[in-house]
Amino acid sequence: SMAFVSPEQIVDLIRGFGSKHVLFGSDFPMWQPYEELIRLTSLPLTQAELENIVCYNACSLLKFS
Repeated sequence: SMAFVSPEQIVDLIRGFGSKHVLFGSDFPMWQPYEELIRLTSLPLTQAELENIVCYNACSLLKFS
C-alpha cells in the first residue's frame, strides 16, 4: 500500500518495474479509493504512466479493447 512507502520509493518502484506492469488498487475497505487515487496522481509521473496504471493495464489484463 502507498500508505507505508514514501512517494519517492513509489516512483522508483513504478519506474523500476515499468508502468505497464503496475495496476491501481485501493486495498478497499482498508483505504478509501478516492484518497489512494489522489495520492497516486500527486506523484511526479507522466500522463502516460498514470494512464497505464489506472486504466490501460487493467483493460489489457481483462482483455478489454
